Amino acid sequence: MAYLVGRTELESVFPPELLVTLDAAVAQGIGHGPTRDFLVRVGLPDKPAAWFEVSEEVCDGEFEIGFEEIADDHPGLSFDLSRWINLGGLSYDDIALDSSTGEVYCLPDDGSAPYLLNRSLDAFAYFLYLLEVERPNYDFEAGDGTFEDGAERRLRARMEAADGTAFAHPGSAWTTVLQYVSTKLQ
Repeated sequence: MAYLVGRTELESVFPPELLVTLDAAVAQGIGHGPTRDFLVRVGLPDKPAAWFEVSEEVCDGEFEIGFEEIADDHPGLSFDLSRWINLGGLSYDDIALDSSTGEVYCLPDDGSAPYLLNRSLDAFAYFLYLLEVERPNYDFEAGDGTFEDGAERRLRARMEAADGTAFAHPGSAWTTVLQYVSTKLQ
């Protein structure tokens, strides 16, 4: 199966021990085949000091499916939260996976309504990969202090080309991440 980013690419920027995969038996509860395969074969980078931290439940393979309590706080949502898995945190927001569609949702820290963040889990992982590839150009601790201009612009262009959904919501978590990249450059 072709993904936007594979295990080899992720291992080129993240140590293999930071890539969280699921045992095939544990992943059987995930109805969306490509997403299940991605979590078993490729995995997600768990790098708390960077952008994304995988939830302890996913790391332990003991996650539960369902976010019905969020629906009570936001009546009228057009998505079925009973199929969601808490993936972890991106910046201060929680990130959920729709286990039947593979779509990735953001649950904002401020309590506002959840929204679609990425159309697929591999797109989400690809964005994390791009941020790590570009890190030496915006994070003085990751490089030699010589930045190649345009990190924020390059990241946004590559992200939008891969998944325009990422910036469809005003104040998207990805917009916040890119604002941070821009701040680090100043």
